Amino acid sequence: MNDLYFDQIIIGGGIFGIYTALHLASRRMSVLLIEKDARLFQRASAINQARLHGGYHYPRSIATARIAQELQLRFVNDHRSMINQHFKQFYAVDKSGSFTTPDQFMAFCHYLNIPLKEVAAPSYFKAQQMEALFLTEEYSFDCTQLSEYYQARILQSQDIVIHTNTMIKAVSRSGTEWQLQLQNQSTKQIYEVCTRSVINATYSGINAINRLFGLENLDITHELAEVVLAISSVKNVGLTIIDGDFSSFMPYGHGDLVSLSSVRYTSHYGSSQQDPTFPCQQRISACTPVNCLACNNCVAKPDSNQSKMMHQIGKYLSSDFKFQYLRSMYTIKSKLKSSYIDDSRPTLVKMLNQTPAFHCIFGGKISSIYEIENYFNA
Repeated sequence: MNDLYFDQIIIGGGIFGIYTALHLASRRMSVLLIEKDARLFQRASAINQARLHGGYHYPRSIATARIAQELQLRFVNDHRSMINQHFKQFYAVDKSGSFTTPDQFMAFCHYLNIPLKEVAAPSYFKAQQMEALFLTEEYSFDCTQLSEYYQARILQSQDIVIHTNTMIKAVSRSGTEWQLQLQNQSTKQIYEVCTRSVINATYSGINAINRLFGLENLDITHELAEVVLAISSVKNVGLTIIDGDFSSFMPYGHGDLVSLSSVRYTSHYGSSQQDPTFPCQQRISACTPVNCLACNNCVAKPDSNQSKMMHQIGKYLSSDFKFQYLRSMYTIKSKLKSSYIDDSRPTLVKMLNQTPAFHCIFGGKISSIYEIENYFNA
């Protein structure tokens, strides 16, 4: 058994765990980053629509929209080569069924000074399906480039040790320190590490880790989500139908791909349990609510809803606008139950234990990584 001490131990190797590790290492702290998968940046951080939110998506949550708007500029400046700004991003209000009227959407954007221009529908859209159409300034990021960038940065840090393919077998307290028993899943080696501060950044697995440390659950829900990747016959165009049971597509980072999602069809299964609990887990004994395997390559993942998504968004597109389906990506998406009230997506950073310290980070949108700095600099 090896006893190793770190100033900070971070559990979860997604974008929030990695950014937290880099931030704390920049303050000359020794950091251990633990990830149960064989590689970092593999789940929700890499599997999403790649939308860099500018605030437009949240007309019922001023707070979420304002934060997204403020952080978008910094995220673009910090990751400029990884951002696709060279397309027209449209938002449309449907003729019926929207929770937000065109006047409300305009008032919302003007209140926050979010760039917005009402325009006539181009020939590749069906104007008769739209109450109003707006040209916006919203971008996408390249998930592959972002992953490579952050993995390169974290490997260059001399103050960060990375243990991938690693599970926490047991936790105990000794005075002001946490003692963690870890196991490498490949070698089966068991060893111990200790620290005065643990940070849980495991997203959908956050409650299972909280309980392992004897701490409280967050009030969250989960869904098994699908994002469709396709090739579009019309290039450099994105469209989002708001605000309700609608859909969207947009360029997927750099290259020719577009991503499609749908409020109705992106989610295959929902779970209001403390941990992600889905029917497909009954087919894979190794996948449990407290230890979910990665969904994207799982043989038990649900059949794609791509045809339903394309049919839904196709109601707003002319016959010249075609999608060629390539593949789907699957992952677990989690959010705070309170988000259902106004469709908000706050980032929660919370201390659950003072001595020894235990913090949890429940991420909202990818640009909200900067909120970590505000919390740990306080």
